Amino acid sequence: MPILALECSGAACSVAIRRNGRTEARLREAMARGHAAAVAPMVRRALAAAGLAPADIGAVAVGAGPGSFTGLRIAIAAAKGLALALDRPLAGVSGFEAAARRAAGDGAPEGAEAGDLLAIALESRRAEVFAELRAPDGGIALPGRAVAPRAFWEEVAAAAAPGARIRLEGCAAARLAEAAPGPRRAGLRPVLGRTAAPDAADIALVAEERLAAEAGAGAGYRGGVVPIYLSPPYAAAPK
Repeated sequence: MPILALECSGAACSVAIRRNGRTEARLREAMARGHAAAVAPMVRRALAAAGLAPADIGAVAVGAGPGSFTGLRIAIAAAKGLALALDRPLAGVSGFEAAARRAAGDGAPEGAEAGDLLAIALESRRAEVFAELRAPDGGIALPGRAVAPRAFWEEVAAAAAPGARIRLEGCAAARLAEAAPGPRRAGLRPVLGRTAAPDAADIALVAEERLAAEAGAGAGYRGGVVPIYLSPPYAAAPK
């Protein structure tokens, strides 16, 4: 079943198509703004690259955040429109979930091991990062929040055992690594992994696995993707 995935939560717009366990098309364009104008042409180009018509799509997936307020709204609106028009299932995938799945597939970087804690940090374009801590079994040790890097390490030091290794993943992982002297004094050992931003190919992979597990739920449209806003938008409604 071909899955079309959209991701516009950060400083890029990406579209991917995944079918039968393979990424058949992947487009990514760096941009600070302009996602609304870019996403539809990129969908058309991805479909052409995979040799598919819109009606061939079996499901639609979208990056649900956290990330840019405007980018999330654009991607989710586009994904909902496509899923509704095609009467296909719609899956929302968080950036934390996509990064954790990518980390599991990439294998541990040098200095890390399979039993390490996993800290996922995504860029907020502010002083804070969007950060989440996962246990070795995949459970959530510290839920995702917008937090200053130093404050996050203080929370990790309180939650983790002395000497624990912390694998850092995500596009803001380097910012966590830079703020790590305090945790080192507390006995934690951070290991920097991939610093890639969320990508539609990762969103499609998670959605493929999730939809396979829900195979008996039916093929029609199922909406309800809720954007993950972990900090308020810059713009504020007038009083």
